[in-house]
Amino acid sequence: EMRRVTTDDGDNDSYPQWVKELRDRTQSPQSPGWELLRIPEWENGPGYRRQNGWAGSDFVHSPSAPAHISEYHRAIPPTGPPLPPSPHPDRPVLVGVARLGPGAESHAGHCHGGSVCALFDDLFGWVGFVSDGTVRPWSGFTAQVDVSLVAPVRVGTVLRVWGRPV
Repeated sequence: EMRRVTTDDGDNDSYPQWVKELRDRTQSPQSPGWELLRIPEWENGPGYRRQNGWAGSDFVHSPSAPAHISEYHRAIPPTGPPLPPSPHPDRPVLVGVARLGPGAESHAGHCHGGSVCALFDDLFGWVGFVSDGTVRPWSGFTAQVDVSLVAPVRVGTVLRVWGRPV
């Protein structure tokens, strides 16, 4: 599921309040089970990627990516906001912070549907990588994504992307 949230002032360096709350929850001892995913190939730059077999930058996690997921937070078991009720409350949940920048534009300030689908593709993969309670990057891949887009997304929009295994 994706939830659309735009910044109040359009400033690309600011984030909505829910991002601060998510980060605070992850860092708070009163919120056990929440953690920020620390993935070396996202955090250590292009040199690390080249030394470890990658040929380029990450399509969604590179800071310059037009459709950029800056971070994922995982909860086991998930508790409290920002999550809606679930039929599987015991399964881990992944919450990401995504921004669609000017490079994702298709028409008159709206993002290309493919850039939004790239966010879904990444989210679905990472939900699978954390589905058993551990973090196992690159333990699978997306074979197919079927998406029905229902509303345009404006350039500069910050999205809360989240998912859990079913």
